[in-house]
Amino acid sequence: MGHHLFDFEIDNAFFEELDYSLIQKGDVHVSMDLEKKETMLIVLFDLKVTVESECNLCTEPVDFKIDNTFQLIYKFGLEEMDDETI
Repeated sequence: MGHHLFDFEIDNAFFEELDYSLIQKGDVHVSMDLEKKETMLIVLFDLKVTVESECNLCTEPVDFKIDNTFQLIYKFGLEEMDDETI
């Protein structure tokens, strides 16, 4: 129960190991706040990403930036749910 904080870093070394990847270089930072409750997990992600890929038109390197926060809720129990509502 309670909050648990995690930080993840991914750099160029990760992307260099991927054969045939569309991403040549990248810098990824993920901060994750996991809140454990009795009947659910609430996960808040904070993403800060810069990746380099090749432009489809001119084949020059292009940087793509993502700065986003999103939340996932995992509700568990014995009842079945067939939609995305909580």
